Amino acid sequence: MALVGNKGEWSEVLALFYILSSNVLHATDFKFEKQSIESSPVVGLERKDKLGNFLFKINDQIDIYLNGKFKLKISKAEFSEEYYYLLNELLKAQKTSFLIPKTESFLSRIGITSLKAPSRDKSDIILHLKDIFTSNIYKVAFSIKSQLGHSSSLLNASKSTNFIFRVRGNYLVKKFHTLHESLDCVSSNLEYISTENPTFLANLQFIDNQFDELLATALIQYYCHRTRSCKSVVEKLTQLNPLNLLNIKSYEFKFKSFLRSIALGMKPSTPWDGKDEASGGFLIIKSNGDMLLYHQRNRNEFEDYLLNNTKFETPSTTRHKFGFVYEESGENRIKLNLQIRFI
Repeated sequence: MALVGNKGEWSEVLALFYILSSNVLHATDFKFEKQSIESSPVVGLERKDKLGNFLFKINDQIDIYLNGKFKLKISKAEFSEEYYYLLNELLKAQKTSFLIPKTESFLSRIGITSLKAPSRDKSDIILHLKDIFTSNIYKVAFSIKSQLGHSSSLLNASKSTNFIFRVRGNYLVKKFHTLHESLDCVSSNLEYISTENPTFLANLQFIDNQFDELLATALIQYYCHRTRSCKSVVEKLTQLNPLNLLNIKSYEFKFKSFLRSIALGMKPSTPWDGKDEASGGFLIIKSNGDMLLYHQRNRNEFEDYLLNNTKFETPSTTRHKFGFVYEESGENRIKLNLQIRFI
């Protein structure tokens, strides 16, 4: 079957080619400036595929293994050539999804049959990094985020990310019925009940036992008052202090913890134990094809990046069944959906 994908999906292959040809990655700050003093030599790479697990050992050449068995050897120069070819194809691509026959032929030679990691995984790639001070090798999982195409999502919309509110007053019912895609309301007319998915509720309360209530207030600020960026939402929450906290700086701390959790491991419909899947952080593919590491071991910088570069977004109301008033248990209710995307 031909490999067809969008820029984001092809970007995972681009990242593979880049790392194998350069075998070094530089850290970045939240403004995407390369930190030349902090670099990570890459000596190996693991990638999941439909056929199994690939291991790429980086030496003078690249030794490729599939499910533990040696498969073939390819030079770094060839991976570099494929990287620049694929980058050029992605930069000039106009269609949403497309074929790249030359790249597909090269992937077929390696044995790769899929463009991206399984969607159930938070991590896209596992890097074997060499500590420049101790020479120790450690494995770290990263999630790939590309700026080549449409902005990546941090939290995908689904019915699981619906929040249920009680609607007070017939006046608002009429408003909702006519403007359910662009709500024109006042926050005092909505009363939070719960999330649609109890698993998501449990995961949110794992972060903080009142965090679902905090997100409900954040959703009202977004849908009713058009507060869009996560940074602006946090500023508004700090101003309103809906949980009556003694230390209002807690709102930023809690929200950053939430963003970090969904970036590295937590999924709305899967019970979460607080552990990270993408334990390393993000591999950022810039719009020019350069690649930088956002390592979560630099926790403050990583959380600043997430807060400063994400926003709330409205997904399809029909697909996710929200944004309209319905009656249940003798009262009017409405669902608002949570989706967070990179700016």
